[in-house]
Amino acid sequence: LAILQAVTDLGMTPPSPVSDYQAQVTDIIGKLQRLQSADGGWAWNAGNAANTHLTAYILYGLSRAKKAGFAVTPTVIQNAVTFLRAQLISPEMLTSDSELDEQAFLALVLSEADQAGLNTAALMGVRQRPSPWAKACLTLAMHNMDANNNSIPTLLSDLESSAQRTATG
Repeated sequence: LAILQAVTDLGMTPPSPVSDYQAQVTDIIGKLQRLQSADGGWAWNAGNAANTHLTAYILYGLSRAKKAGFAVTPTVIQNAVTFLRAQLISPEMLTSDSELDEQAFLALVLSEADQAGLNTAALMGVRQRPSPWAKACLTLAMHNMDANNNSIPTLLSDLESSAQRTATG
């Protein structure tokens, strides 16, 4: 989907007809929709418990496909949103920085699905702990929900100050 969008945006001719890519994306969407667990998540294998990270990536992809004009069943999106919202934890209750990183990613995924996620103001209170990747996720989530959010410049400044210049770039 991302490659098809990039080729289109750049005015390039795709190596195969666009209809081939569209058919592949439509087929994958159908498969993913059929594999969704009753709890709204997706598991690595049939019969296993749904996995938060896998569910987040699939919801991210389905949200992007929907925005690109592909048909995605609304209840599939809503069930995944409900599953992921149940995984949200107040940032001050998290003990590891990797847990904060995951919460920032969930906030981004939920914002891509046009859903409010974790209280981003609460994540701002612990913004020094997450990785630069998580700060970027949080920045994008805030921008998706409100492009004029006053915390965005602060996060961008944090990201800029954490960047390291090297001899190669």
